[in-house]
Amino acid sequence: MIFKTKVVAKYYSLIVATLCVFFIMGFVSYLAIMKNMAAKQVMMPPLFVAKIVDILDKKNKINAIRLFVSLHNRDCAPSFELFNQAGDIIYPGNAIKNKISADALSKLTKPYEYTLFQERKSWYDTNLFQLLNPMPIPEVFLVRLAGHPVYYLKIFPPQHAHGKNKFYMFPIIEFASLFVALLLGVTVCIFLIYLSVVKHTKIADQVISELQKGNLKARFPLNRKDEFGNVMQRFNIMADEIERLVVCLKQDEKARINLLQELTHDLKTPIASLKMLLETLGTQDKSLSKKLKKELISLSRKEIDYFAKLIDDLLLLAEVSDPKYYVQKGSVDIIKILSEEVYDSEFRGSQENIKIRIETIPENVTYIDGDLHLLRRFFRNAIDNAISFARSEVTVDMVFLDKNKLQIIIQDDGPGFSPEALQSFGIRRLSRKLHKDQHRVSFGLGSVIMKTICQLHGGSLVVENVLSKGHTVIGGKLSLELVYEVIT
Repeated sequence: MIFKTKVVAKYYSLIVATLCVFFIMGFVSYLAIMKNMAAKQVMMPPLFVAKIVDILDKKNKINAIRLFVSLHNRDCAPSFELFNQAGDIIYPGNAIKNKISADALSKLTKPYEYTLFQERKSWYDTNLFQLLNPMPIPEVFLVRLAGHPVYYLKIFPPQHAHGKNKFYMFPIIEFASLFVALLLGVTVCIFLIYLSVVKHTKIADQVISELQKGNLKARFPLNRKDEFGNVMQRFNIMADEIERLVVCLKQDEKARINLLQELTHDLKTPIASLKMLLETLGTQDKSLSKKLKKELISLSRKEIDYFAKLIDDLLLLAEVSDPKYYVQKGSVDIIKILSEEVYDSEFRGSQENIKIRIETIPENVTYIDGDLHLLRRFFRNAIDNAISFARSEVTVDMVFLDKNKLQIIIQDDGPGFSPEALQSFGIRRLSRKLHKDQHRVSFGLGSVIMKTICQLHGGSLVVENVLSKGHTVIGGKLSLELVYEVIT
């Protein structure tokens, strides 16, 4: 419902309260006007009027009444009805033939005795506006005149002179005062709502202007608990997200520049090494022995292979590090691709006299929500890295853990990880490092790629050394944990 919203309830309450105040003010003003008008309506004392009528014409009372009316101001003159001793009306001639009861006449035994009663004479006196009318119902006097025959004079207040209601403007004044009060109330309500809207519009303009100037810290003050406050809060959340994205873009742009700089630096080393080998072969070809030529050509090929692998690793790392990169996830049979990568690595291991052994591979079909290409690259890098350090054997094992998690363990029997390697695993080095035991150089991009792929799949990656009972290092171990789904 619309009235359940805090903004509508607030402004509705404001409008109702303002209109009530102005309605009361209008009604009070109306009462003051009516009382002021009533105070001006002064009626001559009825006995004084009756005696004047007797004096003006003692014999012909009708002529006396006419003479009194002709001499008096018509706007404030009272009006009269004349009755005989039987209670029949004899003046004015066009009056409704109403009689006065004998009981009322019997009370007036002497001249100038009178009685009074309230009598409604106009439509205004009988409608609903009389409830709000501050004017009293006119008092009508019935006076016994002097002389014979006996006559009774009925005296009406001035507003009934000649059958005209002097206060016919009262309903109009009443309507006008209330209408003006309501109109002023509506105007004040609109003005108050306008002030509220203008105030928040200025705040919004200031916040947006600050954002346009580059001040990403500009926020709405949260001092309201209605729908406008909720909108301001959501705007602040959006501004926080925009600020975060801008900071990320700046960081990514800085990282991209650094990557290009590092790529230039990375490529210079193998290119310089390859150039030196080729220049040696070209300038000293005749003076070199066949064995040395063969060794130089072998080194050149290794540099070319390393160069190709370096380019491939850098491109992949740049691709997955891009904030716009979208992981093409789907249901991946993790056991199948792991078995395929182990099978493909057996040939590479055989060249190094390294045996690759699978400890445990479940028969159930196990699916991982991930990117097939990236997972293949992860296992290839992990197994190749293990082969490069192993002395004789690499083992691959898969263990099911609780909470739908599985652990893939790739272990070698090599010298293990140095303390520096354990600490810097997944962190890229700025220069190539020579591994003396394996006679190879690297920037550590393989560990960076594996860690990045693991993070993209919401997994956890742990590297550690394998210790013997005597606490000596007998190999290195890489453990990957992923969420899985088993289908039997």
